[in-house]
Amino acid sequence: MSRACARLAIPLSLVVLASACGEEAPEAASSAPVVRDSAGIRIVENHAPSWGEEEAWTVAAEPDLAIAEIAGVPIYRIGSIDVDTSGRMLVTHQSEQEVVILAPDGPLERRFGRRGEGPGEFTRLTGAYWVDGDSVLAVDAAGRVTAFEVDGDGLRTTSVPMDLWAEAALSLLGSLADGRLILDGWRYDPRSEGTYEFGQIVSTSPGLDDPTHLVTMPFSVCAQALGDGCIVETFGPLVTMDVGDSVVAAGFGTAYEVRVETPPPLASSEIWRLVREPVEVTDEMWGAYRGALDDGGKEVLDEVMRDQSRPGSLPHFRALVVAESGGVWVREEERIDSRFFTPAEPDRGPRSWGVFDRNGTFLGRVRTPASFDLHVIADDYVLGVHRDEFDVETIRRYRLSRGGG
Repeated sequence: MSRACARLAIPLSLVVLASACGEEAPEAASSAPVVRDSAGIRIVENHAPSWGEEEAWTVAAEPDLAIAEIAGVPIYRIGSIDVDTSGRMLVTHQSEQEVVILAPDGPLERRFGRRGEGPGEFTRLTGAYWVDGDSVLAVDAAGRVTAFEVDGDGLRTTSVPMDLWAEAALSLLGSLADGRLILDGWRYDPRSEGTYEFGQIVSTSPGLDDPTHLVTMPFSVCAQALGDGCIVETFGPLVTMDVGDSVVAAGFGTAYEVRVETPPPLASSEIWRLVREPVEVTDEMWGAYRGALDDGGKEVLDEVMRDQSRPGSLPHFRALVVAESGGVWVREEERIDSRFFTPAEPDRGPRSWGVFDRNGTFLGRVRTPASFDLHVIADDYVLGVHRDEFDVETIRRYRLSRGGG
């Protein structure tokens, strides 16, 4: 997420989200979306991309910036990446349980945080984001929110009361331009198919009270209990979320649509949709996936699939990113991609992303380089994490060219 840095009002606010836990069919010829209202929700329905042949966007094949280490030390288990208006990068990584600020061209400017349980320390750092030019907020999975004054030595910590989220794990998804944070906390009940709450706004005043609900999303259900654990739907859709300047976007993948919520006081709800047939899971696709697993993976997969049918189609998407412009990119599912069973030689090919503009119009598709996880979409570049065949991580920036400009 890349956004303008607004001044931070005191007291801080938190937005807390709880989560539990082939060939494409041709699209219609008309590219004009149909916009309607349903019970106060603005629905934008697209039947085809609006880009013409000369208007498509492209991501460069080679990066113009690659960062593999910080102060001579390799980085790994990179969490969040955020960018301020000057281009400085805010990066969290669990190799040192620290937050680092990198100059726009890569050199280290500042680092803070370390492994531990005291003030300014983290047991499992899940994310950090700019709140204004002088403040950074970071979240530990234990539920502590820490504010660092970047240009000084100030330090504030606030603990999220875990009785609000029984047995929940918290991670920071991002922050709104007004300083409120979006956290993703999940709890999962294997005995129920239920739903989980999505998008509670909680003040950081003492007690963190006054939650305001935004929207409720379904979650993947338990397919089969294995010992004391539970494997959720092996190839089913998963909820995916991201945060922009003023919106929270979420999708489930069962349909090619994104729910876009603007929190109060400008409260609004929208659904951006592309009418599209899902990708069929063929015998060849299934065989190739199972064949790539090691013996242990095959055994677990066969046990899980004993009591359920093979999926007939892939989810439409499994990831989304809110762009700096306010639009949303969704990573289209083109192959079997499970969270629980990793092929011995995973497919690291390029990914196709469907692009919605800030009004919900489906523009077209952009392909990102192989083995690249997208974090930030700016006007003229994308920024994220590349993993090589040995899972060595590198922060990379690729230039984004907009056709028709």
